[in-house]
Amino acid sequence: MNAHSTVRKQFFRYVSQNILGMIGVSAYILADTFFIAQAQGADGIAALNLVLPVYSLIFALGAMLATGAATRFALERHEGKHADGYLAEALTWAGILSVPFILLGIFSAEGIVRLVIFFSYLALVSRMKDIQRTFMYHGAEHKCINCIEHGLELNVENVRISSREHKRCGTSFLFIVMFISIVFIMVFSIPLFMVIHVNTSFWRIVLRLLLLPLIAGVSYEFIRLAGTSESQIVSILSRPGMMLQHLTTKEPDDSMIEVAIASVEAVFDWKKFENEQFGTHYELDQPKEDAEKEANAVPEVTASRA
Repeated sequence: MNAHSTVRKQFFRYVSQNILGMIGVSAYILADTFFIAQAQGADGIAALNLVLPVYSLIFALGAMLATGAATRFALERHEGKHADGYLAEALTWAGILSVPFILLGIFSAEGIVRLVIFFSYLALVSRMKDIQRTFMYHGAEHKCINCIEHGLELNVENVRISSREHKRCGTSFLFIVMFISIVFIMVFSIPLFMVIHVNTSFWRIVLRLLLLPLIAGVSYEFIRLAGTSESQIVSILSRPGMMLQHLTTKEPDDSMIEVAIASVEAVFDWKKFENEQFGTHYELDQPKEDAEKEANAVPEVTASRA
């Protein structure tokens, strides 16, 4: 009986807080409606009625993420497991889901159209058989780099178990460029056009051309930072681009992994890198130039003795 009473008290305590919160939000909307009606009249009320369903959708998505993440966090912590990742995932998804609403409010349809075209293009080309094979090689490349950067020996077994996501991927760079360009154009265009009072297609093109070096530079520096930083903030900001890599990378077969390993070994001394970074003791391969010099030096010594 005591247990049921305790559960009932906790239930009514939490439910009452939610009810009070909803009453507070309703009172805020009522007051906002009154002031909008006084200032804008019937047009303002009509616009508000159109916006309220969108507001309800945003509120529902936020409540769903927060409740789910908090529940999983509490359960995992109660079992003594590491649960900090749930907060990062909730913030990441909240950021991803907020982007369309932010762009819709700031840029009307322009930012949304850019993202839709970009994502649609990747989704469509990833269904082509030849492109799927290319993306499998792309995944093999990522796996090789992750294998090396985690201090593992570069072989098929270790590459196979490595992740195909990488923070310095070109896919992430494209996403970062697109996102930063939208933000920068917003930040610079509003005050500029307020000063010169000209907002034409010509000046918008000029602004984009002038911002191009800045956008490319900031995007490059962010990708470079993401590849070396262990910051939780950088990881959260990098997450959308890494999730997008699930469209541009596929799981490779062993033959593709062997090709990727051969390609890496042709341009990069991974043994030397791991010896320096992880303290391993791989025997370094002798450079081809030195081997050829030693091979050519033997006949010369023999000839001089003769």
